[in-house]
Amino acid sequence: SFVDRNKCMIDGRTEDVMPLEPFADKWRAFGFHVFDIDGHNMMELSDAIDYALGEPDAPVMIIANTIKGEGIDFMEDDYHWHYGAVDEAKYKEAKESLKRHYEKRIARVEKEAK
Repeated sequence: SFVDRNKCMIDGRTEDVMPLEPFADKWRAFGFHVFDIDGHNMMELSDAIDYALGEPDAPVMIIANTIKGEGIDFMEDDYHWHYGAVDEAKYKEAKESLKRHYEKRIARVEKEAK
């Protein structure tokens, strides 16, 4: 099982509106193996999924800690975009923002691989 834990809800930040912490401990209390990971890290996701696809002795919960709208400058970590729509201009702005974000991300990964 997965939870996209971006800590946002339509009314605001989850911890301000409806606190969920200690989130991982709640799943453990129900007998789950919990992977509390960076949901933007493909290696962490892959490792958790590989474990879950094995034959674990208990159910698996993967808590993917993410940033809502990561990589889009005007949306990133802004709960207002939980329900927002974009017009053509914002769509183009979002595409350019994502392009810059992933170019930086790829450069960082390539540098770390050396």
